[in-house]
Amino acid sequence: MQNQILGMLYRFLEVSANAAPTLLVGFLIAGIIKRLIGYEMTRSLFGGASLRSIPQAWLIGMLLPVCSLGALPVIRQLHKAGVPGGAILAFAISAPLFNPISLLYGLSVGDPLVIFTFAALSLLIVTIVGVLVEKVLPFPDQVAETVPPVSFGLRRMLAVGVTASREAYSGLLGYVLLGLLGSAVLSLFLPYGYLQTKAERTDVWAPLFMAVVSLPMYETPMTMIIKLGDMFQHGNSVGAAFSLMILGAGVNAGVYLWLWMHYGKMRTFSCVAVLFGIVIGLSYLVDAPLTQKGVEAVGHTHAFDVYCCPFHPSDSVSLWTVFERIRSDLTQMQHFYKGVALGGMALLVVAGWVLRPVRFPGLESWLEEQVDRTGTWDVELSPKVLGGVALLGLIALSVIGCYSYYPPLEEVFEELKGAQTPLQSAGVTQDWDGVEYWIPIVDDWSRRVQVSAYLRGIPQTEEHAQKAQNYREMLDLLRHAAEDRDADEGREYGLRLQKAYSEFKAVYFP
Repeated sequence: MQNQILGMLYRFLEVSANAAPTLLVGFLIAGIIKRLIGYEMTRSLFGGASLRSIPQAWLIGMLLPVCSLGALPVIRQLHKAGVPGGAILAFAISAPLFNPISLLYGLSVGDPLVIFTFAALSLLIVTIVGVLVEKVLPFPDQVAETVPPVSFGLRRMLAVGVTASREAYSGLLGYVLLGLLGSAVLSLFLPYGYLQTKAERTDVWAPLFMAVVSLPMYETPMTMIIKLGDMFQHGNSVGAAFSLMILGAGVNAGVYLWLWMHYGKMRTFSCVAVLFGIVIGLSYLVDAPLTQKGVEAVGHTHAFDVYCCPFHPSDSVSLWTVFERIRSDLTQMQHFYKGVALGGMALLVVAGWVLRPVRFPGLESWLEEQVDRTGTWDVELSPKVLGGVALLGLIALSVIGCYSYYPPLEEVFEELKGAQTPLQSAGVTQDWDGVEYWIPIVDDWSRRVQVSAYLRGIPQTEEHAQKAQNYREMLDLLRHAAEDRDADEGREYGLRLQKAYSEFKAVYFP
């Protein structure tokens, strides 16, 4: 039981680190909506009360780099702006599913037909849910709040930061913590490795089972698309993958509570029930047609290990083990940005506490005070221009992030080699904790190879895909040896990993 409790703590810290980057972006977008774009333009941007409000909300959600927690500060501002409830619901569900970075990853390592179908079905889902709930239990009309304009210049920039920090401290902290706790509590009830055989395409219950497991779950778009890639590689149920994506990445416990508090329990229950029913129906509908031909079902997957207890029952785990493992994760190069984002979130919350209205009651009035800039070179830009530039800047930041997250192939293989060396050593010396620690890191870098090549226009042949699959299969065999504590297999696969790596690299650098 101790391992499960400590495992829950580890999962909470892990998902907090995963959420930090997109959550930080969500609070920034909230500040931009309130202080740069303004509520009137926000309503127009989301289609107002017209029929196009839901598809527009879906499209905007797909472009912005937020997760289901990062969507919370945005939907709070949409609610204050008087955006219709159906459009808010559409944005809340669709925004966490894809972003430019995760979409590129999915297209490069999975079947593009499957990825595009999933994206199109997400629009169908949010439209049906929004329209049905609106017809049966109409969302109450929300009177838009009136926010005085902020004086252009430095004060307008400061106002964005003040809004973001106050939202982070007092507006949504409870909802965010509840969302993070969903995945942590889930790991408390799922033993180590429990989900490895629960998504087989021969299991008729797989889509339904995965949908139930996904309800309390929180997942980021990037991590979710990696899970989908694992499922496609191992020949798992496509229907289960669809359930996992929509319900695991699309919503979380914090979103459920926010809907309850703002739209009532009956409307929230109806939204969740309709969403669940449609997802289940579509999961079974697409399962057979989208199953990839020629992919042999492996019979298991480690894609869901992150939702179970992270520690083997035989492991000796302490509080120090948990914190040391988190520290090691965040100090790895590919996860360094998470640590920076966690620091940014901490600073934002502290700033929100310092800038509380009770401490600075005149701050809003000072920000909104009109400054006479007659005779200066300052040019006042309209909210439309500022909002457009801000949103385009966020999208551009996503594109830049693609190339930062997926560096040139030379750098990726250098990092891959640096992680593989201690993994090989751990397998040969039967350091099973080391094997379990390094395998996800090596696996992650191996996938970045393919995405990096895709971004830079390097042709991907069947041989490239086969060598990548062979390499990851060797990782799987080494992982199984660690799980079984098999010294002979650990030594064998640890040594064979080098050959698989050399063949993998050779197809890119003959």
